[in-house]
Amino acid sequence: MDDFREGNWLLRADAAAGLRALHQAGQRVQMIYIDPPYNTGNTFAYHDRRAKDEWLAMMHPLLATAREILTPDGLIFISIDFNQLCELKLEMDRTFGTENLIGNFVWVSNLKGRQLGAGPAGTHEYILTYARDAAQVGKLRGRTELLQKLMPAVYHLPQRQVKHDARGEYVTKNELYNTNSKFNEVTAPSMVFDILYHPQTGAVRTSEVGAADPELAAAGWICAPPHPNAKPGLKYHAWRWSRAKVERDYADLEFQVRGRGEHRHLKIYTKIRNFHETALKDLVIGPSTISGQRELQRLGLGGLFETPKPTKLLQVLIEAGTSPGDTVLDFFAGSGTTGQAAHTTGRRFVLIQLEETFSSAKSTSASEHGLDTIADLTAARLRAAHVPFRETTL
Repeated sequence: MDDFREGNWLLRADAAAGLRALHQAGQRVQMIYIDPPYNTGNTFAYHDRRAKDEWLAMMHPLLATAREILTPDGLIFISIDFNQLCELKLEMDRTFGTENLIGNFVWVSNLKGRQLGAGPAGTHEYILTYARDAAQVGKLRGRTELLQKLMPAVYHLPQRQVKHDARGEYVTKNELYNTNSKFNEVTAPSMVFDILYHPQTGAVRTSEVGAADPELAAAGWICAPPHPNAKPGLKYHAWRWSRAKVERDYADLEFQVRGRGEHRHLKIYTKIRNFHETALKDLVIGPSTISGQRELQRLGLGGLFETPKPTKLLQVLIEAGTSPGDTVLDFFAGSGTTGQAAHTTGRRFVLIQLEETFSSAKSTSASEHGLDTIADLTAARLRAAHVPFRETTL
């Protein structure tokens, strides 16, 4: 049996057979992305017309096996439109558990709108996301530079001065005090205290409000009391950090001395060290179906796939859900976007694609490209993009 745990693979197989082979080989992956037939009843490159019961009967065993292939901290992303969203959500709740729902991305795939029948022109699809075990999954994050470039309207982040200290680069964002007046000496008494800072030595200590030794001021210490709370009946805003955290992690705080003499006071800001990353939002605008089509055209494979996913979309998901060197699985590989995106981001991939013939609408164009099946297109795309891979037929 082939060892699918090394290198990149394209398995020419039915999804069920491919998943069984991976499971039997002991393959484990950190992420799965699939773009299954949406059951729209429309004719694309593949055959996309199944009754709802038949669609669910097809998906259930695939998802059950896919779950077993995921690592404990693994994620599965599933592209879907409104036709099967509710059914898919119920199936995922049953297979993965409601407690393992991570979120549901809205991807604006065609801002101009696509009229597929009665009702409004569709502009978006969904990407339903589950974990094998949500308790082992952290926040989904992406590269700030990439997200701002792709989606400036969604990730409109102000430019901040990059500073340096003994621990490396950082930027400052928020003051340490909690601006929400609901956090105060009544609701969070342990978070209300004085912070003292010595500008010459960089030393930091804390005390109860107003309880600091008066001689400390003469020794050069500056006291930062908790911020006044304007809410009736209250005195102070709480800090965002506890006393223990301030005393332990003060190297991750920036103390700015303002004023002179008796008017000296402190502004305290938290340092952000992972500013090259930002939290991923559940709205994706920018990468579109049209950009996916243009990518295929640039690879000499235009006109063969109606709705290819753009590599930038997959790149965002892959970088959020995995680390370099991890493995990504796609068992509805289609035009091969997942493989190209995984390779671009330094991940391995395993693609599974049925040797399915093109629909009648695409068969002539496919023949002109020397392609007989969708799996041929998957392989052709990877070769055209200079992505190394091995393939086998199951």
